[in-house]
Amino acid sequence: MAIVAHRRFEMVCAGLVILCAAVIGIEADYEIRNSDEGQHPVFRGFDIAFNLWFATELALRWSSEGLCAFFSCENPSVRWNFMDFFLVLFAVLEEIAALMAAASFLEVSALRMLRMMRLVRVARVIRMLRFFSELRVMVNGIMGSTKPLLWAFVFLLILMFIVGVTFMQLASNYIKENGGSQQELIIYWGSLSRTMMTLYMAISGGIDWQDCVRPLRMVSEALEYMFATYVFFTMFCCLNIVTGIFVDNAKALKGADEDAMYLEALTERKRWIADIKDLFMRLATLNGHFTLDDFKEQIYNIKVQTLFRKLGINLDGINAEELWDILDADQSGCIDEEEFAKGLKFFQGPAQSIHVYRLMREGAKLHDKVEHLAEVCSEILEHQRLQMQD
Repeated sequence: MAIVAHRRFEMVCAGLVILCAAVIGIEADYEIRNSDEGQHPVFRGFDIAFNLWFATELALRWSSEGLCAFFSCENPSVRWNFMDFFLVLFAVLEEIAALMAAASFLEVSALRMLRMMRLVRVARVIRMLRFFSELRVMVNGIMGSTKPLLWAFVFLLILMFIVGVTFMQLASNYIKENGGSQQELIIYWGSLSRTMMTLYMAISGGIDWQDCVRPLRMVSEALEYMFATYVFFTMFCCLNIVTGIFVDNAKALKGADEDAMYLEALTERKRWIADIKDLFMRLATLNGHFTLDDFKEQIYNIKVQTLFRKLGINLDGINAEELWDILDADQSGCIDEEEFAKGLKFFQGPAQSIHVYRLMREGAKLHDKVEHLAEVCSEILEHQRLQMQD
């Protein structure tokens, strides 16, 4: 179906996904502020409307691609298709459970399960990645950076362990020698887990590191400088290197993301075919083709010229006869949809080296044919001259 591949359909779907995400957020805010009330009728109406739309969208895409192709592993959108299918399935189950709850057919435990099923709606926000390539590149970058992130975590863990054990041993010796409760020292450095958390919070903004280093001054002033060295090394060396690794990895993933590139190319191809069909329907008559007279009649229509520009064809400086000669490749006097699409391909993109080479080769062939024709004509003339002399 042409409507599924149309750019406006994609824009409507993306807009409704964003609207659905906004409604989910507003509803969550309303429910936490009015926890003693049930679901507001307005939000209930939005739920039904969104469920109907997503089910309709799934049915349109399903019928457009076919059942086997829709769930085929060779389909670049198969993951999105499965996610859409399960989201619609959960929405249907949620509506059935809601109707049963309204009829008092469900027990309290089942109602609790219904509330848990409503959390699945939050997954609809993920569908925004399908329509915005920039978001998709960011998520792919994060997923591809999982391994460097794991090793960065291990390195920081080792570093914090070494520094933490050192501070704990010095603090333990101080407590044993001086006695007393030393409550402030215990709060920050009283156990291995507490010490590791203190070191992490000091470099991540959880606490002001001046607060946690204050009790260490009682042990030794040198510990304050050691802690400052730890913060300096971690913040300005380790974390910046990790950030640089993530940036380089994201750039590499953006260039090597063949699936995303193929999906975008396929989507653009579908849009181009839909635009061609739209333009052909404005030019063609009822019998599925158009003639030169039909073309001349429609070529100066503002809407037709706008559709040509949308396909990257500027009609300024081109008359109808010149454009017709390019589109009517077989010179039959009428153009069908297939011939129209083939003709428009010649206008796509700039001229490349292969096109220049092709022109040079065709010119060389034509030159050889002309020379051969000249030789044949010369032989014929010479033969005629000799016959006339005889």
